[in-house]
Amino acid sequence: MLLIFVFWVVKKLFIDRKLTDLKAQGNIMLANLKTKQDPAEIAALEKELKNIKTLEAVFGSIIPLLFIVAAIIAFKALEAQLVTLSATLGYIGISYAVGFVFNVLYSREIHAKNGGNNNGE
Repeated sequence: MLLIFVFWVVKKLFIDRKLTDLKAQGNIMLANLKTKQDPAEIAALEKELKNIKTLEAVFGSIIPLLFIVAAIIAFKALEAQLVTLSATLGYIGISYAVGFVFNVLYSREIHAKNGGNNNGE
């Protein structure tokens, strides 16, 4: 869980800011693309715009994939702990059942002050 939290913080602090900057640059280049007349400049803007859009698509697709991978890793780590926990709970259950049996047997005994036998005489 800590790994997922750290990854989320890094994403919010660094990756989201970079994606926002890239989107703003892409919008500016798109506006410049509509106003420029020089074919060489248009080609350069189109090339840079393709690079920006590609980076946006890659980061937009990789981030959810990394979350899924981090979740799978966390679940695998928790799976081993869950086996240990279930074994511990099994031991606790067995101990409780044995204690329950002895408690029932103890409650069926009659303790007389004058030293009577088990039949209450």
